[in-house]
Amino acid sequence: MEFLCLTTKLQEERCSGVPEQIHLENIKMTIHNMTTKKASELGDTNMITDNNKYLADNTTHSQLTEKPDESKSDDDAVNSDGHQLIDCEPGPGNGSNNSDGGSYRNIIEDVPITSISIGKDRRTLKDLKPLMESIESIGLLNPITVTKDNHLIAGLHRLKACEKLGWTSIPAVKLSLAKLNAELAQLDENLIRAELTALERSEQLLKRKSIYEALHPQAPTQPGRSKKNGAINASFSTDTANKTGAALRTIQQDIQIAKDIVPEVMELIRTLPLADSKNDLIKLSRLKPKEQQDVANSLLNGTPKTFPEALSKSGVHASHNNDNNERCTPPEIIEAVRKVLVQIDVDPASSAAANETVKAAKFYTTEDNSLKQAWTGRVFLNPPSVEPLITEFCDLLVQKFNDKEVQEAIVLVDNATETSWFQNLLTASVVVCFPKERIKFLNAQGKPKVPAQGQAILYFGDKYELFSNAFNSFGRVLFCQK
Repeated sequence: MEFLCLTTKLQEERCSGVPEQIHLENIKMTIHNMTTKKASELGDTNMITDNNKYLADNTTHSQLTEKPDESKSDDDAVNSDGHQLIDCEPGPGNGSNNSDGGSYRNIIEDVPITSISIGKDRRTLKDLKPLMESIESIGLLNPITVTKDNHLIAGLHRLKACEKLGWTSIPAVKLSLAKLNAELAQLDENLIRAELTALERSEQLLKRKSIYEALHPQAPTQPGRSKKNGAINASFSTDTANKTGAALRTIQQDIQIAKDIVPEVMELIRTLPLADSKNDLIKLSRLKPKEQQDVANSLLNGTPKTFPEALSKSGVHASHNNDNNERCTPPEIIEAVRKVLVQIDVDPASSAAANETVKAAKFYTTEDNSLKQAWTGRVFLNPPSVEPLITEFCDLLVQKFNDKEVQEAIVLVDNATETSWFQNLLTASVVVCFPKERIKFLNAQGKPKVPAQGQAILYFGDKYELFSNAFNSFGRVLFCQK
């Protein structure tokens, strides 16, 4: 069974276009791992020693980490420190040619797990059980990737799975700074010139982030530049924007996609139209892993043809928009809203009970699929406070206001100033009220409940002085600089 799994895995790798030299080295590494595992079970230390010697004696190479030293023979597959060397085929996509025409060879060695440093803002760890079972069955098929000082570049899930299995060290490919810079340049070229899907672009950017932060550990995490030890360092997003011409917000969204969509779902959707729809990928990334899986499976089954249809069929929206999330606006806030808007034409996120207070000419409920309805005239919006709905409602309001479908609007949300949706609201709003107390919303039964954080009330339109007068009794009113 183990060899059947091995054959299948390596066949998939071969068909995926992995260079032949790396493919052969992976076969040897996998057989080495399986043999070592069996020898460990039998307690046969001689077998382990012979197995390691065989691997070292039979590791081929045709490229070197620096320019080849022709005085050395092809039998020098282990360097002076006893580390195994593995080749990397030169050519486009591998970033393997160095600046003066040479090519590269990676060093593989067993690295103590406790010595490996992991950068901030890595991908959120998902369920490791399937990976752990695979490693127990056939060993670690592909080593992790680290810098020479053991900073992790790729393989966080493999590292954590091996750690949970009780491993004290792990095979790792060690990349030189020259190789990292070459890979970074190749990624930049791909991001500028290659025809990538939105999903592929996000993966390339996440890889670029890992490499850039390994090369520049002193770089700031926020957009901008910092000066330390006499050197000026740009943040990853600032450097990427300069190199590729992409906007900072675009880069941040792409990273969010690659970080938050679980790897298994990425593989499921890779050939679907969804893979090239950035807006839908952002929405998918905001779902829980189980919900992502349900949506992907729904699309693969072919019944729903689009992402919104799959989202609806999977019941994701319904699970997020129940009575526990109902936050009806109290009458005193609605009274102030009417002083500004005079008439509320549309309330896109409401209910029959809530509209008894709001008295909007038209209101939409969960069953109406509000995001697909027309919002025109004067709008009051108190959106669901959970993701992904709050982002979808707020972003759509900004879009409709900028497109002049919405004449005026007042939006009541939590003051989550660090979120992308709040920052997006600020791009179009002219004035904001920050209430001095948390607003006592009403639940579905009409009983008041106090949220866990404060709120903000934003106005979109020309009557900013009227808004200020109507809301200054609730808290400080600030004007947005344009």
